[in-house]
Amino acid sequence: MTQYVYPDNITDYPVYLKFDIIKFSEKSKKGGIVDTIFLADNNQISIDESQTWSQDDAGGIMKQASDAVAGDLATFVSGRESMNATEGMTETPDSVGGAVNSLKDSVSGAFIKGGTQNTGFVVVNKLALSYNGPSGQRSFTFNYKFVPKKQGDVEVIKNIIKTFRMRSAPEKVPGDAAFRSYKFPHVFEIEHIDSMTGDLNHHFPRFHTCICKSVSSKFGDSTMTTFAEDNSPTIYELSLSFEEIDINDSNKIAEGF
Repeated sequence: MTQYVYPDNITDYPVYLKFDIIKFSEKSKKGGIVDTIFLADNNQISIDESQTWSQDDAGGIMKQASDAVAGDLATFVSGRESMNATEGMTETPDSVGGAVNSLKDSVSGAFIKGGTQNTGFVVVNKLALSYNGPSGQRSFTFNYKFVPKKQGDVEVIKNIIKTFRMRSAPEKVPGDAAFRSYKFPHVFEIEHIDSMTGDLNHHFPRFHTCICKSVSSKFGDSTMTTFAEDNSPTIYELSLSFEEIDINDSNKIAEGF
């Protein structure tokens, strides 16, 4: 297992992030840790948890119900017409068809207009509420700007960026000439660490196991200033976008997620 720490005095920071990079397993969604990266962190954590609700006009729902009732009766009348024709009867169902429309209006009016005389109750034009579950998984973005203070910092920063890029990308299945087949990329366990204890900082929400959806990196700035010793950039930037695999619920929130 490879471990990278930046900066090397990371314990001087009150809080820092620990990224455990884990090989994906189709059975358990995660296997063993292959890399661990510790980064001093000054990112504000923004939690967005959206729920999917819908509110429908109750009058519209009642209208659909009345149409359905009238539609069923109309089907019965149509069947009655066919039966009459088969039996050679001369009865015409015009009056019955009119009754269908009349019933439809009565039912609709009873529901929507509040026909207390026919129904004994009033339905006002309120909303019917339905809940369709959480809108999706939570996502997080971490932005870092690395400014090497000494020569050894450059290699550490380059390896950190390379590791995130490499572990979030898939591995191509060898020998597959006809199709582009890939193995799953790695997944990530992310924790806020309290520098005073070296353990999980419980003042921040915990993260579920994450996938890394994007890695954006920049090498150098607009002036392309470099170190004189080896012309390496004097500044690096890294942006990481993660999405949790699990969907958060009230029980998980109670556990600290």
